[in-house]
Amino acid sequence: NLKAIRQGAWKLVLGRTEGSYKAIELYDLHRDIREAENRIEQYPEVAQRLLTTAIHYNADLAKEARPLGRL
Repeated sequence: NLKAIRQGAWKLVLGRTEGSYKAIELYDLHRDIREAENRIEQYPEVAQRLLTTAIHYNADLAKEARPLGRL
């Protein structure tokens, strides 16, 4: 399960809801390395773009997943 995704200066913290992901927090790490200012309300388009990317990444990871305990 993905917890966050980073692209360039942006980091999106993810949550889970009904089997899917949702955007929780968005940080601009170039300006706020301590992750003190959640920017999700100021940049909803960035959050949505990263959320879409995370959903695609997770689908790709699921295709390659092996059952637990098997090599």
